[in-house]
Amino acid sequence: MLREWLQRCDQAGIPVRDVDLAFAEMTVAAWRRRGLRERTVGTYVDTVHAFYRWLTDHNIVAESPFERIKRPRRERRSNLISLTRDEAAAVLAAAQAHSPRAFAVIALFLLNGLRMNDVRTLRATDIEHRDGQMVLHLRHRKFGTQQRIVAARTVAEALTAYVGARRTGYVMQANPRYARRNAPLSKETFERDLSQVCARAGIEEVTAHQLRATFITLALDAGVPLRDVMVAAGHSSRGSTHYYDTLWRSTRTTAPHRLNDYLRE
Repeated sequence: MLREWLQRCDQAGIPVRDVDLAFAEMTVAAWRRRGLRERTVGTYVDTVHAFYRWLTDHNIVAESPFERIKRPRRERRSNLISLTRDEAAAVLAAAQAHSPRAFAVIALFLLNGLRMNDVRTLRATDIEHRDGQMVLHLRHRKFGTQQRIVAARTVAEALTAYVGARRTGYVMQANPRYARRNAPLSKETFERDLSQVCARAGIEEVTAHQLRATFITLALDAGVPLRDVMVAAGHSSRGSTHYYDTLWRSTRTTAPHRLNDYLRE
């Protein structure tokens, strides 16, 4: 985001410290014309504004050109539709029947809540074993952070079966027969596999993002502490985790029933 902003300033021949409100507004309008969602536009604006706040704190510029730009309103909840418990189990079963690769990659999304970039950049050397558990070293998490997470038991079994004796290259490859090419699994290939898995499971097509939302929702539904779900999802705030929890719209919530039973005691 910041790199794109700096490139835009350079292309316009405007020094970063001389940017005015008009140019900032033109840039925001250009982001919208590209079809970016309002939430994404808001993230872009916040990122560049934070950069200018740093410049003002160090007396490099007098004011951020984004100070007076109205921020797009952000939804407090995601509109993603997550899978039910039965649907998630059906998807895992269908993925296992489809292929070792599909089973491994879909299990990473559903049972460990990884992002697409986490899955595509995972290398064979990032798979470790500690205290009898498989540990995944995620070197390219969001915002440039790194993290080690414990692989769910089903994920560990799926990765062991898929990776085999490979010790180099990306874990998820476009085609294991061409490991020498060292090419990671493409999004298009994953989407094709996922579409076939959903058809086999008898459910409507879903995205990787929906699988991640399903992980968060069902983990909280299963009673996993919020803090543990935050860590697994790579979130830095509770708000981010709550954003993807779709249980608030679900009829599976038990709070009304528990209160009803309590009042009848």
